Amino acid sequence: MPYNTSLEKSEIRIINSFLPSSAKWSVYADTVHKRRGCMPSPLSFTKGMIFTAYYTSIAQQAVIAGQNVIFTESPIPCNKGLVIHRQDSGLFTLRGPGCACNQCFARYLVQFQGNLAVADGGTPATGATVAIALNGEPLASSIATVTPAAVVTDINHVSTFAYVDVPRGCCATVTVEAITQGINVTNAAIAFTRVA
Repeated sequence: MPYNTSLEKSEIRIINSFLPSSAKWSVYADTVHKRRGCMPSPLSFTKGMIFTAYYTSIAQQAVIAGQNVIFTESPIPCNKGLVIHRQDSGLFTLRGPGCACNQCFARYLVQFQGNLAVADGGTPATGATVAIALNGEPLASSIATVTPAAVVTDINHVSTFAYVDVPRGCCATVTVEAITQGINVTNAAIAFTRVA
């Protein structure tokens, strides 16, 4: 079905008047795709586009060293298939651009925060440590450590982040792992933002 080009231009002017300058390119690009008779792939990324998925786990959970923090709630799930997560799991699969896309990789900003305490039987001096892990390997730059004064009762807040690049046509697995010893985690939250 042909599109009314003059109507589209007026729609762009109206929409752009309400958008920040960084988002105007997305509206234009989507309109150009429509005019050509195709829609952009859900795995394509245009300038100014921001994508976020957000997962939480409020209740306290015990995580032994080397295991993942489990996320039980999905307040803002990904409905585009870019971040894949099974409820009550600690695994997140990030997808790269589709093979038909001209992008070489997709870049995600991964942010984690939560309250940590050393689990019963642990050593406070060793600290409670978590890190964002990529394909099972903790990223050293994302390690967050607190050294509480006591076991279980002394709870401290940590936050950390990492950038993850996923090549075209590939996937990457992201987790949050306990590193040095068993810990108790409460109010855990993780967010994924597609930035490129």
